[in-house]
Amino acid sequence: MGKIEWSFWRAAACLMFLFALIPTAHACLGVSRTITISKFNSAMGTGPGGHIGLRHKEVVLTFDDGPIPATTNKILSALARECTKATFFPVGHMARAYPSTLRNIAARGHTIAFHTQTHANLQGVSLASAQRDIANGRKSILASLGKYRGRASRLFRYPYLSRNARLDQIVKRQGMLPFSASVLSQDWKSGSGAAMVNRVMSRLNRQGRGVILLHDIQKKTASALPSLLTRLKRGGYKVVHVRTSGQSKGPAIASVTKKKKPSKVARLKKSRKKTDRITTGSINKKSQPRKRLFSFSRSTNQTDKKKLSIQQKRRIASLARSKKLIEARKAEEKANKKKRRSIFKRTKKKSPDAKKFKKSASKKSKGSSKSANKVTKNKTTKTKKKRRIRLFANATSRKKGESAAAYHERLRQRRLRLNREQAAQKGKT
Repeated sequence: MGKIEWSFWRAAACLMFLFALIPTAHACLGVSRTITISKFNSAMGTGPGGHIGLRHKEVVLTFDDGPIPATTNKILSALARECTKATFFPVGHMARAYPSTLRNIAARGHTIAFHTQTHANLQGVSLASAQRDIANGRKSILASLGKYRGRASRLFRYPYLSRNARLDQIVKRQGMLPFSASVLSQDWKSGSGAAMVNRVMSRLNRQGRGVILLHDIQKKTASALPSLLTRLKRGGYKVVHVRTSGQSKGPAIASVTKKKKPSKVARLKKSRKKTDRITTGSINKKSQPRKRLFSFSRSTNQTDKKKLSIQQKRRIASLARSKKLIEARKAEEKANKKKRRSIFKRTKKKSPDAKKFKKSASKKSKGSSKSANKVTKNKTTKTKKKRRIRLFANATSRKKGESAAAYHERLRQRRLRLNREQAAQKGKT
């Protein structure tokens, strides 16, 4: 009887131990299901369902701005006690500072996402610097993961959740998927951890489901996370783990500016490789010649010149002749312009010397006194005419900055003066 009793009590103790283990297993929050994201959608994470198909009483746990060993390790241990998974959005320079903590997150099976290099507000900087910040953050996280590099997802979260269409374009070109949040814990605000938990649960109860945003760099969050998980468990909420199809292999920096189309000249050169010379201009005799009539494609092979057809050679010769004609026409036009300018120019003529006129008059007046009188008369008339012409020429030249009315008035006054001088000379004679 002693042996039987001992075996009975032994079996009872084993059963009691098993029954003690069963409730603890059921009490674990765990992971209800896993959602795999593959398509780009700029609204992911927002709204009650998060635009990822969250059902009623389903939540996604996300942590930003880490890692820091002191707080991140506490959060990892709290998640491990509840057998649940979360998504971490580490900052690039933090990942570089604590790579072992980042690798610990990946080793525990949590999702690793991206959150820029410096956590700058991307809407307050230029597109080029935003692109660099996103690419550098991605590069830093992948380098810090080391052997766990293949476990990085394609999810990306904007710092301060500030985004626009152009930033979405950069993220898309780098092969990432934006992921926002719908339940903000605001654990960065002043207050206790209990107040933060109440804030999250009140917003969650109002919506019924959503993506919760927490920060693993906050001491308050690390200390209050166990109570938040128990409140979720009591409220009947289930945790959903988020992953992406196709892991992030490496940084693919893409330019934001659109590629320029090749010019017409480049397209022509590609399409006409066989021909040595290509004429792209047309000549019209009636119209004025253009500055660039011909554009030839250069080729180093001299053997291609022999392959030109007779029609092409004739066409080139005719174009060369027409080019010569156009050049001759231009030369003629230049000469005509010079002639016109010389006609309209008013040059000052020098007055003749008196000695020359005296010598010519003395030579001609040797014969008779009548001829001498005629020479003197001719001399006076010539000098008068030349003086008048000179005065009129000086008068007609328009001064710089002179108005048309003032110019005509000056001409009129000069003519009147000349008429008076002529009348005075006639009166004397």
